[in-house]
Amino acid sequence: MNPVLLTIIIVLSSLLFIYIVLWLFGVFIIHKFFKRMDLENSPELFTYDDVKDKYDRKEFSFKSFGKVLKGYIYGLNNDKIIVYVHGMCPGHCGYLSDIMALVDRGYKVITYDYTATGSSEGKYFYGISQQKYDLKALFKCLNNTEYKDSKVYLYGHSMGGYAVGCSCGKYKNVEKIVSISGFDNPYRFLVSVINKNDSLLSRITFTPLRIAFFMHFGIHSNEKASKNISKSDGKILIIHGSNDEIVNIKYSILNKKNEIKNKNAEYILMEDEYHNRHNTVIASTDCVKYQMKLEEVFNEEFAKTNDKYKARMKMLEGIDKFKFNVANDDLMNIIDEYYKK
Repeated sequence: MNPVLLTIIIVLSSLLFIYIVLWLFGVFIIHKFFKRMDLENSPELFTYDDVKDKYDRKEFSFKSFGKVLKGYIYGLNNDKIIVYVHGMCPGHCGYLSDIMALVDRGYKVITYDYTATGSSEGKYFYGISQQKYDLKALFKCLNNTEYKDSKVYLYGHSMGGYAVGCSCGKYKNVEKIVSISGFDNPYRFLVSVINKNDSLLSRITFTPLRIAFFMHFGIHSNEKASKNISKSDGKILIIHGSNDEIVNIKYSILNKKNEIKNKNAEYILMEDEYHNRHNTVIASTDCVKYQMKLEEVFNEEFAKTNDKYKARMKMLEGIDKFKFNVANDDLMNIIDEYYKK
């Protein structure tokens, strides 16, 4: 065999072997850190049984990457339709306070548990881009239902905020979008969370994850929400907390406002001390104060025991779900007015 050809074959084979090893290592990381999330492990959150006497719903199902996902429709007698895309949580029930507030304002809310959460199938979800693909699968499902020609609004928080941002201009029946606490670049954000920074060295270190995401989702696995918003003329309201401890504003969609060319994009920076963090943005002031008191209980118990499990159990003793989960009415009114105008 020609020595040059043999060298090329050896080099390419070696590169392919390295790529496969990195991919398998990335899959291992996913299986370790992106395990399914179940509601029974979060007793502080609502279940549907807590509110079913007041809020009717209809169930449906659809598939995303071969997994059966459970969808739900609340506010069955309402006309205006919102597709609600939740963040990293054990299913949509983690956002029931928001959903109820929207139903109370006259919206029919279509939502779902994304892959490996709540009542949906899956042992693992493939990172923080998962919601974008599950949302795409939902729209494919809705195109085969009575809602295929219905005008809808989109609403998303955190992972959901990213997903709806990426959806800007992609679905002809979407009239307006509200994206809250969304990150812009999923890979850079993820690296910053895991490694506390997103330096070039950090990004190289986490190459196995990027390869695994690419192999699972394809070429758009690291799509930037801002880039998609910028090339669209879709109407979108982008909201972020100034002191967001999860999605630092540096990695947010809102931080890209000076680069986004879409003239129909609007922005709100939440700076109030009770509503400037990742989850407090969407929670009422009284709710935030109640959660702060519980956090004090946790910290006191942890200081005594140095055991996070015991501290959490102490915190959850006698917890009032109806105080712990309350929507930010002021923000809901802003969003309602935005959808109406």
